[in-house]
Amino acid sequence: MLRTLEALEWAYIPATELLMHLQVAWRPILERSQRQYRSRAAAMLIVRLGLLMLLGLWSAKALLLYVLAYALFVHALNFFHAFHHTCEQYFVEPDQAVPASGRTSAYEQGNTYSNLISQRRPWLNLLVLNFGYHNAHHQRADHGGQGEGTGQGRADDFIGAHGVSFLTVV
Repeated sequence: MLRTLEALEWAYIPATELLMHLQVAWRPILERSQRQYRSRAAAMLIVRLGLLMLLGLWSAKALLLYVLAYALFVHALNFFHAFHHTCEQYFVEPDQAVPASGRTSAYEQGNTYSNLISQRRPWLNLLVLNFGYHNAHHQRADHGGQGEGTGQGRADDFIGAHGVSFLTVV
């Protein structure tokens, strides 16, 4: 699977990001602890597939352009989100909680970055739906402590991460 993902990513197909999107839909079916969300996930899948089918029946060209727009959206999301966080990574079992010790709002702000397209011409940020204002998103996060990654040069060694925009379960 790793080699397949690497080959697809090399060809500029955002396979890792797409896999992360798909896991949100699969988890209620595959993970026992998420079974309570099965009906919601099924309803959303039916609605989305139904709307895509209607779009395809209305215009095959519109459906093709929608798929192209979605692929471009995923590429932009992938690029922008890769450099938004310097938080530590947790691997937990589906029924375990993420450790929250030291995670305050100061920690969130100290380990989150905003990467705007332009401060001089703010309207250009609308091209990515203001996604670059990422710290604002974390201002009201559920957790977050002063930690590493604060101060001058705090991300000098950070090379980015990818496929992180859909790490939430549901």
